[in-house]
Amino acid sequence: MKKETVTTNGHTEVKKVPTSKFEYLLNCYWCAGVWSAIFIALGYLFIPTVAKPLIFIFSIAGAQAMLETFVGVGTKLIDFLSEAKKRIE
Repeated sequence: MKKETVTTNGHTEVKKVPTSKFEYLLNCYWCAGVWSAIFIALGYLFIPTVAKPLIFIFSIAGAQAMLETFVGVGTKLIDFLSEAKKRIE
């Protein structure tokens, strides 16, 4: 991504701007997820012997990400509750 200086209402800021169409399509996480899902689904339809191992690896990575999110939320909740308990005592 290239950096571009933008002036709006007297305020100057530097923004990151995609340099290619491919980079523009993968600019956000949600967009990258949608495009990845489309490519994996097409791969599964046309060349399932190659796509199945990739789907297996990505499913393990997705399960790990969900587990990490739950553990992170649980840790933050425990910290919050312990701080609340200290304030009460």
